[in-house]
Amino acid sequence: MATAAGDADGQWVMDEEGQREEIQKERFHIRFQYLRSEKTVEKCFIDKLPPHIKPIDRCKIWKGFDAAYGDYNVTFEQNFQTTRLACIEEEVHNTWFANKPSTEEMAWLEILRKKRSYSESAKYKQELSFNPDLVIGGSMTSPVTFVCHWELAKMQEVSFVEFQFDTSKLTIEKFRAFVLEVSFDALHETVFVKKADQKVMILITLKSAPKIYNAGKNSKRLIAKDIGYQDIGRLNSYYIELDAEMESLEVEQLLSRLICIGFRVVYIELQIKPHELKSDVLLPDNFELTYAWQCVTTIGFKVTDHLTFEVKKYIEYLFQKETSLMIQVLYNLAIELIEKQFFHFKNELDLMKKRILTNFDHDLPPHYSRVARMVLTPTRSLFLPKEPMFQNRIVREYGEDFFIRVVFRDEDFEKISTVQSDAVENILERMKTFFEDGFQIQTRDYEFLGCSNSQLREHSFWFFHPRDDITSENIRNSSGELSTERCVASYVSRFGLCFSSTKKTVDVDKGCVQYTDDVQNDEYCFTDGIGRISTKLAEKVSNELNISPVPSAFQIRFGGCKGVVAQDPTLGNDADVLVIRKSMHKFKSDSNNLEILEVTRPGRLHLNRQVITLLSGLGIPDHVFINLQEKMLIDLAEMLLYDEMALPVLLESAVNVDFNLIANKGISLVQEPFFRSLLLVIYHHRITNLMKRTRIQIPLNKGRIMMVIFPRNPSPL
Repeated sequence: MATAAGDADGQWVMDEEGQREEIQKERFHIRFQYLRSEKTVEKCFIDKLPPHIKPIDRCKIWKGFDAAYGDYNVTFEQNFQTTRLACIEEEVHNTWFANKPSTEEMAWLEILRKKRSYSESAKYKQELSFNPDLVIGGSMTSPVTFVCHWELAKMQEVSFVEFQFDTSKLTIEKFRAFVLEVSFDALHETVFVKKADQKVMILITLKSAPKIYNAGKNSKRLIAKDIGYQDIGRLNSYYIELDAEMESLEVEQLLSRLICIGFRVVYIELQIKPHELKSDVLLPDNFELTYAWQCVTTIGFKVTDHLTFEVKKYIEYLFQKETSLMIQVLYNLAIELIEKQFFHFKNELDLMKKRILTNFDHDLPPHYSRVARMVLTPTRSLFLPKEPMFQNRIVREYGEDFFIRVVFRDEDFEKISTVQSDAVENILERMKTFFEDGFQIQTRDYEFLGCSNSQLREHSFWFFHPRDDITSENIRNSSGELSTERCVASYVSRFGLCFSSTKKTVDVDKGCVQYTDDVQNDEYCFTDGIGRISTKLAEKVSNELNISPVPSAFQIRFGGCKGVVAQDPTLGNDADVLVIRKSMHKFKSDSNNLEILEVTRPGRLHLNRQVITLLSGLGIPDHVFINLQEKMLIDLAEMLLYDEMALPVLLESAVNVDFNLIANKGISLVQEPFFRSLLLVIYHHRITNLMKRTRIQIPLNKGRIMMVIFPRNPSPL
């Protein structure tokens, strides 16, 4: 929460009886955004304020940055002081909106006070409930414009709107029908308020769609069709209208409480508009352009509500004239718009077009392909820009153009919890229907193909568009002999080997492959998943991967085999030999390329919550883990301060940059903007992992990750 500079103080005066009396003063801060001109504030606000509110310090004025909407790009900030503490918001609000000229219709007014100036109930209130007169779902298309799409409930149809501060959740219930639930983390930080005609209108914008529950006691999850409105996932704003007379105290407590927990409350002249039916944009016969356009439009109504006749004509003109450029423009635009509360669509499009023209497109790294992606939630389908993904056997063989990666997620983009399967029965049914029926993009019909084990755990799957008599069924049948697998789990696991992220290296002739039994006794298999590779073949693989020196072991996929192979000089230095154990063989396959997942290399070790629990149970004292955590935090802080600490961290990253050369040229890694941004990304990523997964980094001299192999000359069993 932003706070005003300065402290509350007092002034002593004499009352009528000659007694000294202290007049309390409070300093507070006022911020105006989306102004046309700063002179408006001086003429229509500061000069009109009551005499007990006086400006202090110099004002701050700047243009552009984040708070810009066309010509409304001025931000004005000023510190003030008052001797009437109880009525700051009311007097400031009334002064501005009584004198605000019509030319400043986009302006935001924000009043920032010190947290201690709010009442105890505002600071610690755990729950506030309201009976609203009206709740409408829609979109925000400008700093002050709300477009209505779905009248959720009128008076008496909503049982309550509840702000649960103890659980950080907002719930909206339609009487005996359903409950919408959204976490405070899924709300944008700015809450919009309009006060007029004995009504208080609150507008809240969402980063993700709310979860839908049955209004009964069973808390069963619902999907869009269950509530009779299929487009609920496309809404990004909710308008709540309250009776200011009946609930004035509660409204003030709500606004104060929101400010105290970090939200911004801004006062605006809210403009409410009905939505208009709009025709589709005419697209050229280009699939990738169509897909890129869907990446933008599936963001929701906050995009499509901008598509007026003039905007559509302009877009169609760009699509026809600069098709290849617009594909990249739309991909970048989709990434940028999804995070914003509102925007000026045409301006954003033009700005992104200029950025793309001045920045060249980088080539893909080896062994990567650009793959389309889609996120399916209980209420919507969100297409995402094509992303570089590590190749797998299937994508390499059939080409990435006809594949799409589909991820099933909850509304907040977290994995769907199935602890209580009956509670998510409707969601699971939606997923099942999606698997069976597939989906369509333009003229392409996508059908389910498969996934790997790790992808299955992440609820991620591959879909394929049939072409040239190649279908998903053909791909599965040609990948190997899997017809004997009758267990669904085993079938998915076996076929999933083809989706492992691998690097293609050399083809190995069948005559060079030796199949041998495992080394085992009655209780244990000592060579489970561990084979051997000759020195010559290992050198060929290393040359193909451009790795030096030659690794001692490789994690592989070879046809229907998986596991690790270690260098064995006894196999000969002049022959290509690959030894496959029986435990490595999962199914027959005609593929003879030796695909590599990982090679032996220095690897940093990390602790996680599970390992810490095990070690603690074995008697390792807690202070050991605390010391390691403190050492990690200190290293992360020093990484942002000192070049000698930043260099090894950047060298560990997967960025293909010679950081040693850059450091030797005298460039400061902690000061140069691009490299500092990399360091900040690494910092935030590691801090997030530490908080969520207790992922504690171990110093390199304290531990390493190792790849287990079988000794060449084992002792007799």
